[in-house]
Amino acid sequence: MQHKLGKTAAALVAEVDDPVKQNRFVASWNLCWIINRVGNRVAALRDEQNMTQKQLAAGMGVSRSVISRIENEQGVCSLRTVCMLAAVLGVSAESLLVEDGRGPI
Repeated sequence: MQHKLGKTAAALVAEVDDPVKQNRFVASWNLCWIINRVGNRVAALRDEQNMTQKQLAAGMGVSRSVISRIENEQGVCSLRTVCMLAAVLGVSAESLLVEDGRGPI
């Protein structure tokens, strides 16, 4: 995965001298990658519940376009947003971040 600057995570980490900061960067990079991959799971769960994007958005107190961006993996999805999505969809946040018990999506 490339950063918006066009660099890979490894290239960005190589620019950081402190090993502790490198580890934190890699962990946050990985979490961002996982969180931003929840779109397909959200769409599938929403469809299973015969819920529209508008209904999901209303339950979260956001606009329908926010849900559309999440489902199309076009926007940044915070951990807080993942928790809100999970609550409205009636699932755990973990179930949005983990695919069929096999680990992160």
